[in-house]
Amino acid sequence: MAVPTVGMRRNRWIVYVVLAACGASLQAQNRPPNRFEVATIKPIEPNPDSPVMVGIQMYPGGRVVLSGMSLQGLVGAAFRHPRPQMANSGEAWIESDRYRIEARPPADANITNINHSVFDIDDERVREMLQALLLDRFRLRVRRENRTGDVYQLTRTNKPLALQPAKIPEGRTPSSMFSNVGYVSAKWSMQFMTMDKLAEFASAQIVRAPVVNMTETSGQYDYSQKTPDQEPAYSGLEHTDSFLRMLRDIGLELKRTRGPVEWLVIESAARPSPD
Repeated sequence: MAVPTVGMRRNRWIVYVVLAACGASLQAQNRPPNRFEVATIKPIEPNPDSPVMVGIQMYPGGRVVLSGMSLQGLVGAAFRHPRPQMANSGEAWIESDRYRIEARPPADANITNINHSVFDIDDERVREMLQALLLDRFRLRVRRENRTGDVYQLTRTNKPLALQPAKIPEGRTPSSMFSNVGYVSAKWSMQFMTMDKLAEFASAQIVRAPVVNMTETSGQYDYSQKTPDQEPAYSGLEHTDSFLRMLRDIGLELKRTRGPVEWLVIESAARPSPD
């Protein structure tokens, strides 16, 4: 799995996101039901000469390492909420300060689901433990609210879908597979992709707004763009136009409308004492 890094040169940045579902319910802020047995939080000092690995790693038993993530990113992972629909109290450090968290659940929690992605944890109990840790150590207060905003629909066009049924490597099972999207050398590719996952990727990485899957298409698919994008490879992180062209090539499109959007708001927080 490719993991983004902080400090990587922009012209070598690669989009490679492994997706998981969003939208878990907000746990009670005063009495989260699960807690880590051991957890450490350490701030990461910026160092342009020493890039920091960014993202989540999980190990047997449920031990989790979250590296190079801001508090806003940690909250997004803990509450499984899309980053584009998050807001905070306006304190710059909530988005700028980076942390490394190492945590281990109690042995009797029997965490067997260690499926995860760069910015997502699949096991609900581990997410609840992370919520409890943030509520306690960062003195975090959050709320949900509805706002009117852009909402996109992922729909099919009249063109047949240019997708192939997903292949499962030898020795793997469907439950061990993750949907992923990559953009390398000006070409897009997808593996084990569902339309729901594609909508989530478009929401988080492309339009920064909710995307609803309206394709009525089930199953998992692979896709590899055969010809590099004719436009110059994007600079920095801008890749909206090439993604939309890729959708059209596949036989899909995004239609914009307006509607209610659920936001997760960080009302208040405090820097934790390092340990």
